[in-house]
Amino acid sequence: MRFEVDGKLHKVFDTQEINERFRKREFVLEIQDGAYMSYPKFELTQNAVSILDNFKEGDIVHVTFGLSGRPYTNKEGQEMYFTSLRSWRIEYAQMNQPQQGYGQNPQQQSGNYQQQPQVNSQQAGYSQAPPAPQQSQGADDDLPF
Repeated sequence: MRFEVDGKLHKVFDTQEINERFRKREFVLEIQDGAYMSYPKFELTQNAVSILDNFKEGDIVHVTFGLSGRPYTNKEGQEMYFTSLRSWRIEYAQMNQPQQGYGQNPQQQSGNYQQQPQVNSQQAGYSQAPPAPQQSQGADDDLPF
């Protein structure tokens, strides 16, 4: 699966040589998520680790990545799950787009998305719910609302 996100490059880590055939480099984005900031960690692997050489902390970037997960068994024999955000493209975010927050879906930012069709409930085979009963305002009503 392919995902995209814009954010500020918060932290860039050094390249890790896991073994003679595998290396990775991690980085953290600062993403506005409503009223809160989110700091997801992404990774680049193999030859892609050099992509980060062109950027510095504080740059506003557009990241293309895939989501992957795999199970593993810990020392106690319990099955656990490992999730990775594997990036393969990083580029400067386009500044001509309106900035409505770092973490928005880029398709929505550019207006390049399809709206879900509105379905009439009767056309879809659903019956209309009856109206809610009217609340009495009499003295018999002891509810505070």
